[in-house]
Amino acid sequence: MWKAYRKGITVHDMWKTSRFDSCELNTVRLTRIWKRELREKGEKEASFFRACWKFCRVRIIVSAALYAVCLGIGFLVPTIFVNKLIHIADPNLRKSEIPSLSATNYGILLVFGLTCCEVGRAILFVTVWAMVYRTSIRLRAACMGIIYRKILELKNLPQAGSANDIINIITSDVARIFDAIRQCVLVIGGPLLMIAGAAYSVYLLSWIALVGASILTLFYPLQICLSRVLGRLRRKGAAATDQRISLITELINSIRLIKMYAWEEAFCAKVTKMRDEELKEVKMTSWLQSVNLSLTPLVPVVTAVVTFLSHMGMGNRLDASEAFTYIIISYIIGSGGLRQIVISWVPITHMKVACERIQKFIQIKPVARSIQRTKDPNTAVLLEAVAFSWSAFDTSQAVKPIASTLTTAILKGSHSHGPVLRDISLEVKRGILVGICGPVGCGKSSLFHGLLGQIYSNGGTFQMRGMLAYVPQQAWLINATVRDNICFGEPYIPERYNEVVTVCNLSYDFTILSGGDQCVIGERGSTMSGGQRQRINLARAVYSNRDILLLDDPLSAVDARVGAAIFDK
Repeated sequence: MWKAYRKGITVHDMWKTSRFDSCELNTVRLTRIWKRELREKGEKEASFFRACWKFCRVRIIVSAALYAVCLGIGFLVPTIFVNKLIHIADPNLRKSEIPSLSATNYGILLVFGLTCCEVGRAILFVTVWAMVYRTSIRLRAACMGIIYRKILELKNLPQAGSANDIINIITSDVARIFDAIRQCVLVIGGPLLMIAGAAYSVYLLSWIALVGASILTLFYPLQICLSRVLGRLRRKGAAATDQRISLITELINSIRLIKMYAWEEAFCAKVTKMRDEELKEVKMTSWLQSVNLSLTPLVPVVTAVVTFLSHMGMGNRLDASEAFTYIIISYIIGSGGLRQIVISWVPITHMKVACERIQKFIQIKPVARSIQRTKDPNTAVLLEAVAFSWSAFDTSQAVKPIASTLTTAILKGSHSHGPVLRDISLEVKRGILVGICGPVGCGKSSLFHGLLGQIYSNGGTFQMRGMLAYVPQQAWLINATVRDNICFGEPYIPERYNEVVTVCNLSYDFTILSGGDQCVIGERGSTMSGGQRQRINLARAVYSNRDILLLDDPLSAVDARVGAAIFDK
């Protein structure tokens, strides 16, 4: 801490994450548990919530056991030590229970025992907190890993909704799972404290204490009912939040067009309307949570007053030690027991909703790949009478083909909603350059998406040999240095890197950029010109050293001279 205060913390100063806390290991483990859940229960009966429980149940059970011991120690303080200290403080009752000790020394012994119990309880509580916090970190990493792997399996976003929906799942829903696991051990705290408190109250004030216990019993199911209602409201609120975030993201991405046509008021009205609908659910949820939380401090007061009135109404005597001890127990049960029920059940309810949303996402069927390896080692790509579509389709119902350089048609089937490529035959040998030309919208980019496996293929022969690298029409860059964008996870080899930079005509750009290839590219390449973005995109594909390069109009953003130089090199 002193070193961080003086010099600051760098990446090299941080400790390495434990292998058991790594995202990769936990993702593999959760994936294995989820696949077993699917095999045993089937897709309809499988539950991602149950899979998450199996993932961390051992650590949660151990944490719950330690927490129960912590609660037991905490319960001893008011029931034994405080009671006896108040008993000694009363001049009429002052007497040591140990004959060899005076009342003063006996009180000192009680204070020492009380201190030891509090220290032990604090150590146990910190241990439990550290264990559940680490468990929640592992489950959060596993959930994010399994979602990320599913994103890589999907070929197009319409299968899973918008990108905003996926981002909301990764950020909001995974965070709710983290919060629920972090506080889940508190579930056992409420019932344990209520049972122990009721038992000791009966021992302290006889059966009349059951009157107060009955009041507590009435509040317990009320808390559960409110938690279920909060869960339903959370589902509605999550759907409204998704719609609002999607609209705002679309608005921000199109802000120039909106400003150009002076559509600000129309879009503001639309966003305000969606926000008002969302606020209805948020206000109702907040109101119920407030009611739920306000019941917690009210219960001990009502319980103590009713119990004391009943006890004294029966003609029984109530001394200070009994009264103070019972008040402390009432607050432990009310502020501790019932509050822990509220604190733990609300996040668990939200976690169930989040798990349902994650399960719906990870159960999306990816596009089936029917690509085979070419038999001829000199053939890189072989297509024979293959049809491509952006959605699953039925080729039994087809209209007459439209004449084009690439034979296209509009296929209509039970799941087809647009134009597709049909009867595509193509053979590409290794080591040769093949150019595909045609009018706008004839399907050139769609053919590349088909080769990449990002759209559905049907019929014919689809064979390929080797790994692919793809350069899209719109350059895609990450917010990192130029070198990181070119290497893109590949090991940095200076000779190969310099050759790629020269071939893609980036050497001069490195001399004018601040920091050269260590210059940080802004969001979506905002600090680069269109030609620079496209050449960096091209350099990434060349540096990857893949067997097959798919270049979708890669020189459109550069001038004729630079384009000719790149083509020749």
